[in-house]
Amino acid sequence: MESCLIIDGHNLLFRMFYGIPGSIRNSKGNEIKGVVGFISGLIKYINEFSPNSIMIVFDTETSTINKCNDYSDYKSNRINYLDVPDNENPFTQLPYIFEVLNYLEMPYKEIKEYEADDYIASFCEKYSNRYRCIIVSTDQDFFQLANDNISVFNPSGKQGMMYTSQKIYEKLGVYPQQIVEYKSLIGDKSDNITGIRGIGPKTAQKILSIGSISEILEKGLMDGKLYDALKENEPIINRNINLIAMKRDIPIDFEVNKWRNKVNVNLNVMNVIKASGAY
Repeated sequence: MESCLIIDGHNLLFRMFYGIPGSIRNSKGNEIKGVVGFISGLIKYINEFSPNSIMIVFDTETSTINKCNDYSDYKSNRINYLDVPDNENPFTQLPYIFEVLNYLEMPYKEIKEYEADDYIASFCEKYSNRYRCIIVSTDQDFFQLANDNISVFNPSGKQGMMYTSQKIYEKLGVYPQQIVEYKSLIGDKSDNITGIRGIGPKTAQKILSIGSISEILEKGLMDGKLYDALKENEPIINRNINLIAMKRDIPIDFEVNKWRNKVNVNLNVMNVIKASGAY
């Protein structure tokens, strides 16, 4: 089976921008360390996984609007980068990154009406029966997508970790298809989603080992304080599920077979950046 490498664009940019110490500036004096890190990481992953195809997906400023309308606190703990000086702002790196990607004829997509997560999830839903999908991101929300043909590579650390369904179970004590309900119970600090008071990871594992939340409530598979907590907080749990569950049915508007890998993995990153005009 052929493979497709899927890059969570903003995740890679932020890790590189904040992970590279000091400063790297172009000929105009603008900060480009995020660009250097992004392209370096991209070439590294292409070299490591030798994919047949690649897709890079970016959020835009409007990507979270729909979910924010449903829950005003959604991701409200994030920095407002409109107030951040350009040389300290990772978003100022995007035009340069796009210049380099265009130069390399590397396909990328900016998502406006949905979150990039939803686009990636819908892409995997459409193509994972034909392609082995490798998602590169530190965002554990992608764990909900994992199956025999979809895995999540977390590049943190020296070697990173490839998360298959079994690896996810070993890490969290639940399987990918349980991730949404698991996080709806314990909450998600990174997205500012509040969980159910008194329910932590171990308790959530115990609950989901019995059945899904809807099964437990409909069939009375539990009793006592835990059942009461689920019943009392059912509206919050359902809200959280709607926020955490990725959409898998949004339109995918181009074909995988048009994205053949054309990148020479031995490219010198700075030479590429200079040749693209981003320097």
